[in-house]
Parts: sequence; structure tokens; C-alpha cells
Amino acid sequence: MERKLSQKRSQGELEESAGEMHLRLWSWRRERPEASFDEIMERVRQEREAMMRPFVEDLLAEAGEGEVEVSCPECGGCVENKGKKAKTVQHREGTVEVKREYYYCPSCKQGFFPPGSENGAE
Repeated sequence: MERKLSQKRSQGELEESAGEMHLRLWSWRRERPEASFDEIMERVRQEREAMMRPFVEDLLAEAGEGEVEVSCPECGGCVENKGKKAKTVQHREGTVEVKREYYYCPSCKQGFFPPGSENGAE
């Protein structure tokens, strides 16, 4: 039930954000009647990236939930969960902040994000 409520909230926030973006883009265009195709497309890209960032971060956070048994990828030993760490990830669709569980291996003295990071959050 809680997941459906957060999805509904997220959907409403995304719809509201899209409406606000629409108004900002039309306002920007009216102020720049001579804007080139490239300038218009760059502005749309920036606005879209800013609008989608919180939604993408929510989707990534949802995918990272749940218990996962983790061992060191180097030595296979026991690791310590150091809690969630934020990591900025650059993607062709923009930059997002991903919060994932972070682990430390006392034997190897290395920290790492768990398997599942290969979904682009590595």
C-alpha cells in the first residue's frame, strides 16, 4: 500500500513539474524570438534534465531497496555495511545522485558499492 502511495505522489509531482517546465519554456521562447534551433534544443534539454532528475533518483532508490547478502568481490570475505553513501553519476540523460549501501572489507581495506551497481550506478 505504501509503495502505491509513493508512486501516486511521485506521479503527481512529475505532472506538476512538467506543467511548470512547459510554462517556463514558453516564457523563455517569447523572450527570445530569435533563438536558434540549437539554443531551443539546449534549453529544452536542460529543463528536461532538471525535471527528470528527482524522478530518476526515486526510481534508483526504489531499485536499491531490500536485503542483499554481500561479500568482498576481491577476497570473498565478510564485509562491513557502512550505510548509504551518495554518489553522483553522469549519464547521457544527465547527472543524478544515487544513494546506495556502501561496504568495506577490513581484509582488503577497500570500500565498494554492492552488486547491482552495474545498473549504471557504479
